[in-house]
Amino acid sequence: MKALELQNIRKTHNDRAILDVKSLEIEKGQRVAVVGPNGSGKTTLLTVAALLDKPDTGSVKVHGEPADWRRIEKVRGHLGYMAQEPYFFRGSLQKNLEFAISGNGISKNDRLSRIEKYAGRLGLKDVLNRSPRTFSSGERKRAAIARTLIREPSILIMDEPFTFIDSASAAVLEDTIKNLPEDRTLVFSTHDLSHAYKLADRIITLQSGKVSPWTPENVFRLTASRTDDGYELLTEAGTSVYFPGDLEDGKEYIVSVNPNEVLASKQPIETSARNSYNGEIQKIETSGTRTVLVTVHCGSGFQLRVTLTDRAMKELGLGVGDDVWVHFKSTAIHVHQ
Repeated sequence: MKALELQNIRKTHNDRAILDVKSLEIEKGQRVAVVGPNGSGKTTLLTVAALLDKPDTGSVKVHGEPADWRRIEKVRGHLGYMAQEPYFFRGSLQKNLEFAISGNGISKNDRLSRIEKYAGRLGLKDVLNRSPRTFSSGERKRAAIARTLIREPSILIMDEPFTFIDSASAAVLEDTIKNLPEDRTLVFSTHDLSHAYKLADRIITLQSGKVSPWTPENVFRLTASRTDDGYELLTEAGTSVYFPGDLEDGKEYIVSVNPNEVLASKQPIETSARNSYNGEIQKIETSGTRTVLVTVHCGSGFQLRVTLTDRAMKELGLGVGDDVWVHFKSTAIHVHQ
């Protein structure tokens, strides 16, 4: 079942198209990350999807029901939206949370139960009596998500939830997202490809307001360690990736490897590629005309995605659960940070 359907959406500003999406469908229960450079249209896409910004042309369906902008509240109730810079009313966090669910036919006991549940889940119980205007940026983000979740919408839309927050708050948000009910649909934008890769089961890339066919894959957060002939980039579990360029010893970097530059083989092979790993095939997905995207789990939380042709799959005789070797050259590594 489709949770959201956007068709022929166009939004302009000063005669310039800031959003031009021909077709975008999001399945119920999907976790979708929207990525792209500043000005690519991410926030506009999310506010249109949340029915907070009316497009110049096009239609939005929520759970199959067309949004009628003359009676928009009929379908908007399915949606929860968190802005990148959330606004709070005067008064305590408790009052802000109570206001979020007032008038929804929820009993007082139920309201108090929900406040305790979501404040506890996001580590905010101790600050319920304080004004969110006094919070740190991480606390404000957690409070904004609590206020959105407390309504228990079936579709949750969040604009840059991980910006300007400390690592502890980021960990709480990650845990909250990972533990959303399976039937809850999530759409969030992010500049951090590692969050997109870690939390989403689908990534949408925007470029100049349009959905791009390019999707970032094989994105990792790794720590540089100096060697005699370059650097090793290490995962938290110690898996090593060789990189020949200049990096700062001990610094964390976000790196990616294009799946088109990864080779696969049934057995270890002699190759000039400095990076080779043995793993098990977890998933095989169609990725284009006569190509598939193969996800290989290489142990200790390290997995690689490989683009293979249908012919190569047939020749190698690969299937889910099979043991496989994957290889890529050090020149295939792209350092983003």
